Amino acid sequence: MANTLRWDNPNKVLRCYDLKGSTENRHVRMDEHYHAMKTLKDTNLVINKRAKQEVNVTREQRHKILEQLFKDTLFFREKGIMDYSLLLGIEERGNGKNTSFAFKKK
Repeated sequence: MANTLRWDNPNKVLRCYDLKGSTENRHVRMDEHYHAMKTLKDTNLVINKRAKQEVNVTREQRHKILEQLFKDTLFFREKGIMDYSLLLGIEERGNGKNTSFAFKKK
């Protein structure tokens, strides 16, 4: 999968995830060859969320995300498309904390 996110500063990329909503066969080994631009998967997010408080969103942001996912799901169902991913990029911002994020449908 090609990474389609656009970064303000590629040197501040912390992690990138390709999320499909499943944990079966959805893990990337993070060994000595791992680098921030390597796309991780669902299980990596679950593990990192616990360890690093990876993604924190407000209620309003959560509502917008779920609303968009619902609309996308309806669109894909109407078109007979089954494969869907959410590309989530986490980038260090200003204060050195990964408190902000960007996500893009692919």
